[in-house]
Amino acid sequence: MGDICPGAWCRSRRVRVGLLVLLAMLAGSGWAAGVAGEAGEGQARPRLAYLVSDLRIPFWDILWRGIRSRAEGLGYRVQVYSANNGAKRELEHAVKVIRGGVDGIIVSPTNSSACATILKFARQGGIPVVIADVGTDGGAFVSYISSDNRDGAYRIGKVLTRRMHALGWGDGRVGIIAIPQTRENGRARTAGFMEALDEAGIRGAGIRQQVDFSYQETYPELFIKKGAPRSTN
Repeated sequence: MGDICPGAWCRSRRVRVGLLVLLAMLAGSGWAAGVAGEAGEGQARPRLAYLVSDLRIPFWDILWRGIRSRAEGLGYRVQVYSANNGAKRELEHAVKVIRGGVDGIIVSPTNSSACATILKFARQGGIPVVIADVGTDGGAFVSYISSDNRDGAYRIGKVLTRRMHALGWGDGRVGIIAIPQTRENGRARTAGFMEALDEAGIRGAGIRQQVDFSYQETYPELFIKKGAPRSTN
């Protein structure tokens, strides 16, 4: 997973609930307290940047609204930078905010490898980072807040396999349309789901990774092209 600041590990089963306390946690940490203390009467408020993979996706928009609300309530200024699902744009945003001297970064990266690069640059710039879901392949960060992707996918798999057996479809196969496996949370979801299939004795029928997270990658792929339901995670 990479280097984690001592005592700062935080994993929540519910991302939205976790993000409500994310900035409160930052406000209580040493670096944030120091930043807030430097901003006296009449001085500019400390600045945070939220780097997000794609704000057009409702899930990330929900996270952004929670971050913005909590940041403003704690006296921080926060600005969002959406990469529109582009790792190159995400890196450009990271370089921009680091050079701009933000006091902290929250990142929901396009993939876990890109996140490791962002963490490297942020560390060089002396800027602390909190990861909000997806995960990283390495690097130092203040905290990582995420849902339990493996367990959630495992539970969904159990629901599906029970239903398949109840319908007499135990000899059927299950295909997966998944988020990219370059994301730590994507790998965790696939692992949890496959564990449930294995326990039920149901075979997998391959995996297709999403690219643009569009409607066309799911419903038409599930029903129109193949004519049989698959599972999405």
